[in-house]
Amino acid sequence: MYSTKVIVCPYGILSIYKYVRRMAMARLWLRCFFAAVVITTIIFIYSFFNVPSVTELKFSDAKVFINNKLESLSFSALPKTSNQHYDFNQKCYTIHIAMVCAGYNSTNSLITVVKSIIFYRSNPLHFHFIVDEVSNRTLKVLFETWNLPQDIIHEDKVLVFDTDITVLTDISQLWDIFEKFSHNHTLALTENQSDWYVKVNEKIQRPWPAIGRGFNTGVMLMNLKLLRDRKFTDLWIDTSRKYLKEFYETSLADQDIINAVIKDNPSIIFTLECTWNVQLGDHTISDQCYEDAKQIRILHWNSPRKQDVKNKHARDFNQMHRVFLDMNGNLLQKRLFRCDKTNSALMIYKPNSCQKFTKSAALTYRTHLFIREYQYDNYLEKDIGLVTQCSADRIILLDELFKRWPGTISVAVYLTDAEVQSFLDFISGSDVLKNRKNIAYHIVYKDGEFYPINYLRNVAISQIPTPYIFQLDVDFLPPVDLYEKLMSYILKSNTSELEKKAFIIPAFETQRYRFTFPANKDELLKYLTYGVLYTFRYHVWTKGHAATNFSYWKTAVDPYEVSWEPDFEPYIVVSKSAPMYDERFIGFGWNKVSYITHLTALGYKYIVLPNVFIIHRPHAPSLDIGKFRTNPLYRRCLKKLKDQFVEELLEKYGDETLSRLKKLTKE
Repeated sequence: MYSTKVIVCPYGILSIYKYVRRMAMARLWLRCFFAAVVITTIIFIYSFFNVPSVTELKFSDAKVFINNKLESLSFSALPKTSNQHYDFNQKCYTIHIAMVCAGYNSTNSLITVVKSIIFYRSNPLHFHFIVDEVSNRTLKVLFETWNLPQDIIHEDKVLVFDTDITVLTDISQLWDIFEKFSHNHTLALTENQSDWYVKVNEKIQRPWPAIGRGFNTGVMLMNLKLLRDRKFTDLWIDTSRKYLKEFYETSLADQDIINAVIKDNPSIIFTLECTWNVQLGDHTISDQCYEDAKQIRILHWNSPRKQDVKNKHARDFNQMHRVFLDMNGNLLQKRLFRCDKTNSALMIYKPNSCQKFTKSAALTYRTHLFIREYQYDNYLEKDIGLVTQCSADRIILLDELFKRWPGTISVAVYLTDAEVQSFLDFISGSDVLKNRKNIAYHIVYKDGEFYPINYLRNVAISQIPTPYIFQLDVDFLPPVDLYEKLMSYILKSNTSELEKKAFIIPAFETQRYRFTFPANKDELLKYLTYGVLYTFRYHVWTKGHAATNFSYWKTAVDPYEVSWEPDFEPYIVVSKSAPMYDERFIGFGWNKVSYITHLTALGYKYIVLPNVFIIHRPHAPSLDIGKFRTNPLYRRCLKKLKDQFVEELLEKYGDETLSRLKKLTKE
């Protein structure tokens, strides 16, 4: 769908032309110059006011196709497709792309590849992913929250890409090469841009057979129909068996076998132009390809060092790659309007003063689980996992917190695309974090105006494998032996996962940025006496933790039960069978209170542990707390949601819940 054309007023153009004509009477060359300027200006104005419009993404119930379009006006320095005049009926076919993705690291690079493909596309795209168990778990959530398709391959043609490429043009041009295939061609690849397959030194491992330098499989066109008809699977197996007797193993995995198949069956290959797979390996000769080329179409980072490859143009290539690494993926969620034949329905919204608040609460946040390798092999019956969340400005707090918790951790981090690489660099540069495998990092990409704190908590909770979870905000510190003590309490209590118990860890705070962390309860009590520590939020939000009964805790030696009070929000250890947080609560206010209220409605008992504690670290207030304090509408909308939440609990759980929450309903 295109926008209504805007016609520039003829009188305005005529006036400009007359003025220029008077200015150009003196010299013929000057007259020609100004005439060219006028014509260029008119063309620019006409083009500017006739840019196609962009509307929102549409979905199909059966399959999700990428029918999106993003104008590249602000990225004019990047390569563009040269074919700007399309036959709409012929150009709206779906292009199928297949990629193999296995392991934690490959999911990171795959995101950048997908961004670069979508950015330049002019056709609907359908992605097919061949995955292992690890990447399947990550990609399933990522694509469900980013609206990208998942399906099995059952098509006649497909483009096959490695996950370490960067696309710099519209891949419809690559897809069109299928039209050049003869009746024999089943595969299209570029020549390998190194001397790997022509080595003759017998002292090193001999390469598999290949034609000339061989072919690189980072970018392939596969005619699946012909491959099936010609029983390519049998050909693959027979070739593998034949050459494994001589070479025993492959050096370059599937690429070796494909080259051997091509060597024995040369008629099946169509050779792609080298710019469709510019290989940036350690011993590449790819500069012989691109130095005289008009356009580089695909970069292939096939060095073991990936973007750290040694290449005289590596800096320029990295800048191209970085554009897509840092690009906000949410900007790519626009439909490919010229291929969408549906009419956009007119949406009528009723006036709602809390619309901004409720809209943010209803967002689907693009989520990347396990952005780094995660291992958990401590499957204890009573193990406790730490779950937390943070934004970019609190990342620095992770180091000290995680150093004090030796058990497994799950953390959800709220970042822009551009901040993700800096976060990964922070982990790699941390002596505490870089070698730990029992920390699961999950990225939730920024969207909307408010911090989705309860969604972040739920992401972290849902991916922790332990039967019990300790819910802690990132700005707290525990004693170094807290994990051991909590495990001891859980084991001694003989609590089962189905029991409705929440174990409270008393919370304290300090206003000092530098202080000696108390080694035990006795030292903490001294700090309370000296005014170094206070009970958490004692000065500004007393009732948030007053029900913990700190006066009793000071002398307690055994766990004790306390009653719930309105606005109670302690930090707790609870079974993973407990409900999730209500994601409608975003930003500041009642996000944790609503959770504790829900537990109370379900009949949970609250047990305070006597010899453990956590301490809050001082920091600048968040943006959301500033909105809460200065915006009356924010507070009214939060109050409205709070009342709705309580009504829903009463309606769902009945009279018994009413008695448990009677203090709240009276207020």
